[in-house]
Amino acid sequence: MADEQGPITVLSDDESWNRLKSVSLGRLVTRVGDQLELFPVNFVTQDGTVLFRTAEGTKLFSTVMNDKVLFEADD
Repeated sequence: MADEQGPITVLSDDESWNRLKSVSLGRLVTRVGDQLELFPVNFVTQDGTVLFRTAEGTKLFSTVMNDKVLFEADD
């Protein structure tokens, strides 16, 4: 059950996955040096995994160079 504390709502794992399943556009955020890079991505969820497809290039390179990434999606 969602725990609302002001502007922040803490979701359970199930609530989080259900919300992710209801949308298809998210943002992948990586950091290279001191620079944050945001990439819009279409995604799906499957078996507790967020999946997105990308061509060879910046998004893929950023995730290989830095294994700490952030993924966010709005409902």
